Order: sequence, then C-alpha cells, then structure tokens
Amino acid sequence: MSMTDLQVEKQYSFCGLSLRCATQCCTCAQALICLVLGVLYGSLLEPTVILNILVGIHFVCAALALIFLGFCFIKRKFGSFYEVLLHAYLLSILLMGLTSLFAVMYLPLAFLQQSHSFGEGMHYLFLFVLSGGMLTL
Repeated sequence: MSMTDLQVEKQYSFCGLSLRCATQCCTCAQALICLVLGVLYGSLLEPTVILNILVGIHFVCAALALIFLGFCFIKRKFGSFYEVLLHAYLLSILLMGLTSLFAVMYLPLAFLQQSHSFGEGMHYLFLFVLSGGMLTL
C-alpha cells in the first residue's frame, strides 16, 4: 500500500445491528433489568439497610441509563454535558456489575438467615438467577 491508498475498515456490527442500534438495545435492556430488579428487591425481600442501598443503586443506574437512552434517541450531543453523561453511564454499568456480584453473594446468605417457606425460597432463587443474568450483561 502506498501513502495515497485509502483503506476503509468495516464497522463492527452486533448481531447485524449498527453501533447506534446495538447501543440503544443494550441500554434499554440495562434500564429495564435495573428497574425490574429494584422493584422486585423492594417487594419480595424483607426490608434491610443493605437491601435499601441495593434498590437505590438500581434506581440511580436505571435513571442514568434512561437519560443516556434519551440522548441516543434524539441523536444530539450537547457539548461537555454529553461527555459527563456518557462517563456517568459507563460508571453505572460498572456499578451495576459490582452490585449484581454483591447480590449474587448476598441473596443465598439472606435466604439462609430469613427463610420461612418453600415459596419464599423460589423468590430468592428467581432474584438470584436474575442478578446472575445482570452480572453477565
């Protein structure tokens, strides 16, 4: 290749989707799972301080994901605010991974300490599997 040749690289595609569409799909999935986990933690488990912190983290991460998703849908970048929002969203992804890892470790222990019936055990199992799924996302 000489200096005048133009090299065109193919853009990465996620399951045949463009980068913008793949970003919107993953952000939507994260926001939905964050909201569902936060509501389920609050409604199915007995309230404790640790649980309130987990629910709060889930709702904050869901709010950041929804705001970022809104910016992705309107296709606007408003100067440095967009960069701050992008970095906050990326940190919320990291925080969700750490929170899900903590939940995967916390839920079996909480089940052993507070189990009352088999039906309640199914709630813990469902939340455990959902937290593990969020950890892999």
